[in-house]
Amino acid sequence: MSILKSVFESITNKKQIKELRSKALESFTVIFIIGGVGAGKNFIYNNYLSGIKLIDPDEHTLELADGDFEKQRKYINQSIKFVNNSIDNALKNKESIVVMGTGSNTKGLVNRIQKCKSAGAEVFLIFVKTSPEKAFLNNQKRIENGGRGKTIPDYKFESSFKKALNSYKEIEKNNICKTIVIEN
Repeated sequence: MSILKSVFESITNKKQIKELRSKALESFTVIFIIGGVGAGKNFIYNNYLSGIKLIDPDEHTLELADGDFEKQRKYINQSIKFVNNSIDNALKNKESIVVMGTGSNTKGLVNRIQKCKSAGAEVFLIFVKTSPEKAFLNNQKRIENGGRGKTIPDYKFESSFKKALNSYKEIEKNNICKTIVIEN
């Protein structure tokens, strides 16, 4: 059992996430999952939101860069375009989606949320709040199990956590969309 799974099992928001999945499978819903590197975003999606179309910029850049962190950084602009085009297509088709990312660009995230709301989607944000130390351990476990993450530099765990937290606070403070916090 992973560190994240053992902690998440006791979280009361588990029921909210399951209800949100049902809602998204029945009606036009966009769910943003944000959190720092190694926070457990994929775990949340895979265990509680699967079946809803996933837009994951990391998977896109991983394919382009063959898993090399330095190479991945070169594909950020391409990844942003990929995400924006994927969101636009889903909105045009009134298709429920999950958009995953660190949430490091608050302004960009808020703009995406507003765009989804303008298209008639009900929008939710799930913030996976994980300390940089726990995120590092989660990432080590992911690597041990054959997953990605070998090339993530240590500083990314703290910087991505802080940026995700700032984005969450801005969205919550300004009541931009409904939010769920998963504390790990």
